[in-house]
Amino acid sequence: MRSNGCSDSTLDSAIIRGCYDYVFGFFGSRHTDKYGNVIPCRNVAAGTGTRILLKLLFTYRGSFFYLLKATMGELLFAPLYQVLTKRHVKFEFFTKVEHIGLSQDKASIEFIDTTVQATTHSGNSYDPLIWIGADGTIPSWPSHPDYSQLVQGQALRDQRIDLESAWTKWPASPLPESCCEGGISTMSCSVSASAHFARYAAT
Repeated sequence: MRSNGCSDSTLDSAIIRGCYDYVFGFFGSRHTDKYGNVIPCRNVAAGTGTRILLKLLFTYRGSFFYLLKATMGELLFAPLYQVLTKRHVKFEFFTKVEHIGLSQDKASIEFIDTTVQATTHSGNSYDPLIWIGADGTIPSWPSHPDYSQLVQGQALRDQRIDLESAWTKWPASPLPESCCEGGISTMSCSVSASAHFARYAAT
């Protein structure tokens, strides 16, 4: 769009940004901000973008969008987390996957090398939930970590570090040994990050 005369103010408008945000259309890096965080580059093919937009405009049912009566934090993420923890699912927050090791026949994952981005003051597991509402009884999922629980919390806050970004420059410490070796692990990552890990299956 820029090569065809689209202005910067239009490119940075909510409508244009929403087209990329809606499909997680970011790949690679463009530049860094004043804090050193890498700004991801927008990347959606014109044909694909047009097809998705037309399908969204002309095939919706009822309403184009529905307004939630509460945020996704308390309607989806917090209840899901609570259910999984009650089923004894172990969460490893602030753990970055560095390498996936396949078995010799490449039919299964043999180990996962990870690094630790942050640790808690108490040494116990990180508690991601916040409690909201007039009486503070509604669990919700916040938009940023609870820095008060973390040893590195003040630095993360001051430098505005986004640990969810694959391009963050924040240093991480290696775990003493590979995790999930010989066990069952579920890895949650974005669509663009999955392409990064998929290369291990192809080598």
